[in-house]
Parts: sequence; C-alpha cells; structure tokens
Amino acid sequence: KKVQFWNDSNIIAINIESGNDWGGWGLYHYVLARLLWNPDEDVDSIVDDYLQKGFGNSAGDMRNYFNRWKWCYSQRKLASATRDITKALEKAQTEKLRNRIGQYALYLHHLYLYNDYKRSGSNTERVEAMKKLIGFDWRLVNTNMAHTLPLVENYLKKAAKNRFSITAEEFNNWKRSEPFTYTEMLILLEEDLKRSPD
Repeated sequence: KKVQFWNDSNIIAINIESGNDWGGWGLYHYVLARLLWNPDEDVDSIVDDYLQKGFGNSAGDMRNYFNRWKWCYSQRKLASATRDITKALEKAQTEKLRNRIGQYALYLHHLYLYNDYKRSGSNTERVEAMKKLIGFDWRLVNTNMAHTLPLVENYLKKAAKNRFSITAEEFNNWKRSEPFTYTEMLILLEEDLKRSPD
C-alpha cells in the first residue's frame, strides 16, 4: 500500500535502511525491491516466485516460516518456525537446497541464544550466555542471516566492558570465525527442537 501511495503521489526516490537480516526479513526485502520497480506487480505472485525458485519442494514449509514473522516476534513463534525449518529440510531434494534452508536454522539458533542471554539471571549466567552468543554470532556475520556485526561490536561489547569489566582482549577471544558445517547445523537444530516441545 505504501509503494502504491508513493507511486500515485509521483514520488521518484525514497531512502530505505535495512540490515543484514535475511533470516527474518529476506522475503520482504525481495518483495519491496520488486514493487519499487513495478508498483502494480502482484504481491502474491512475487512471494510464490521467491519461494518456488528458492526452496522447491520445501516452499510450503518456508511460506509458513516467513508468515510467522509478519506481525511480531514471540517465543511460541520461534518454536513453530523451528519445526517449519525441520519439515523443509526433510523435503529438500538437493545439497544446495539443504544448505540454503540450513542457514535459516542457524538464524533461529541465534534467536535462541539471544533469548538465553536476555533471560539469564545471575551475572555469572549472563556472562556465560554472552560468551556463547558472541562465539556463535561472530561466525554468523558473513552469512548475512542476522544483523550480528553491530550486535556484537556495539551492544554486547559495551555491556561486556561496562557491566562485567571484560577486557577487549578477553572479549575478542570469545569470537569464533570458522564456517558452520551442515552436520553442525543439524546438531544445533536438534538441540533447538528439544527446547520447544510440541
């Protein structure tokens, strides 16, 4: 509706900021980009095109996954999204597709670790949760699945220094950079499924 309004109002340029967050918003970035080129394009057709070309036989489960993030985030939706990704992986017919869907499992694991950090109780628990989150999220930076670079380098670094007196050297030692393997992703996904019983 906004794109149609901009077009009807003869607006010829807009400035939009987005983050590296394909895990939650990739589909919506794609839809917006297509509508900015052609405001009259059918949104449902754009979504179908994205899902079919990107996920093949797993398109239905990925549609459910993306639909969960439309309005807001919740722990319940996170559990359901984890099951969506599991179902999508079961239907994936190629290694390339399994790896693509696996990236979304990593995004979800990031959300679980972030929740662990935010809900931790004592300072000791909070530091341990932060350490796990930083180690994981630094590895996630190059995937662009979540906006983890500023999360680690700004928000978490400041909290580590000001609240827990963590030195820059110790903080940087928590960072890991090795790429994720598919087997590792499956292990993390299984862990996350156990967090969220049906």
